[in-house]
Amino acid sequence: MSLRPRHRLFADASAMALLMAVLHVAGPAQAAARRVGVAVDGSPAAQVRAAITQVLEHHRFEVVAPDLGAGADDATSDTIVGVAKQAHLEAILVGEIKGTGKRLHLRVFGASGEVIAESTWAEASGPKKLAAAVERTLWARVGGALAKPAASAPRAATAEAAADDEAKSPTTGESESEATPTAEAPRKKQKPRTAEGDAQAPADEETRSAEAAGTALDISVGPRLVWRSLSWSGGTLTPYSMPRRPALGASVAWYPGAHVTSGWAANIGIAGALELMPGLTSVTNDGVSYPTTATDFWLGVRGRMRLSAVEGALTLGGGQQDFVFHGQGAANRLAINMLPDVKYSYFRAAVDLRIAATSALSIFVGGGVRAVLSAGDDDYLLQTGPYYLPSSKILGLEASAGVGLRVLPQLEARAGFDLRRYQISGGANTVGVSSGVDQFTSVWLGLAFLLDGVSGGEPPAARVEIEPTAKPTKTPDEEPADEAKPTKGDDISE
Repeated sequence: MSLRPRHRLFADASAMALLMAVLHVAGPAQAAARRVGVAVDGSPAAQVRAAITQVLEHHRFEVVAPDLGAGADDATSDTIVGVAKQAHLEAILVGEIKGTGKRLHLRVFGASGEVIAESTWAEASGPKKLAAAVERTLWARVGGALAKPAASAPRAATAEAAADDEAKSPTTGESESEATPTAEAPRKKQKPRTAEGDAQAPADEETRSAEAAGTALDISVGPRLVWRSLSWSGGTLTPYSMPRRPALGASVAWYPGAHVTSGWAANIGIAGALELMPGLTSVTNDGVSYPTTATDFWLGVRGRMRLSAVEGALTLGGGQQDFVFHGQGAANRLAINMLPDVKYSYFRAAVDLRIAATSALSIFVGGGVRAVLSAGDDDYLLQTGPYYLPSSKILGLEASAGVGLRVLPQLEARAGFDLRRYQISGGANTVGVSSGVDQFTSVWLGLAFLLDGVSGGEPPAARVEIEPTAKPTKTPDEEPADEAKPTKGDDISE
């Protein structure tokens, strides 16, 4: 007796309806473009500026070329504030190319003139490779700061108000040039510059600024098509083959620490995935239908490491995959008793790689091991004795690959496939089975919501040093305390 799976129509429709609904909601979610400026000095600057512009426009920024005068990299804080105010810019990216197009130093200024992000790229192969490296990693390095540049606006307004207050005399309201000076205002120290003209920061600052703004939350959901093939070597157990059937899939990866830091704590999190096939029914040759349950889920602890355009993750955890036939009405489970159910409870260790091919396109590859602890030993489950394979040993392997395309700053469309294969060693049994293979293959689509974490390094503005204030200048009304006043009759010579 053989079985063929049949899936109810509503399951197919629900999977497609879910994807369409999510895409419909996501479509109009695009926010109004925000304005930023990009200025790159050095030769050749065109390729690098084009790469920066492409990344920013993909993340829905309107990019303009600000007029910072001669030598954009030497622009002062006052110049940045003035240009940002005049052109209504939320941020200005200022870069300088050196070493005949092999090195780029980039600073991101907020509207208040403070440096809110900073990073350096070096590429020995020249300008073309440098531009490609910038395009792949720009958002990861400075995107966390650019995602919330509006925070600089209040500081800019405060700074402007403070400047107006300082321009007034504290007693008369006159301008400082007309009033009697009382004290010298605190001055900000400029960062030392070398003969090359580079703004020099401590080595650890550059290291921190190069840290990527890793993803803090990644939630994906979408439809799948799943195939199953169960075969045996020898014996009397019944094989099973399931052509493609629709399913729903979801996955999540969460790094809580990435919401508040870019240090090592930002790379420790949890991850999980679920595959569900609602409404699945298996039908015998004589038309008897058996409701069938098919699920796979896992959960684990994840650690990741980010190196330029590649992010690697190791996940350790556990899960369970089951495929169970149920009797109902005329469908007597005993009639297909030579087809065992399975509940693979497993320990899982897997490695996943995410490679940023461009700022918008990513490639995913992964693989892992599922050490099956049990396949179930009651009712019709595989390790129930003496009817099936009570002493069987099972090892599962998995592999996956896919691509992702950022359609919005926080939304990524994905597609891929995965393979789960269980190798079964029959052990001692009464049904004559020496081994078996249970294989699941799936192709899938997904829509992922991505929330970036904070970027590395504190803003250099936080390290501004204030010089001690000068002593107050004496006013005409004040008399020297240590000089004797002339008395009547004293000789006063001019």
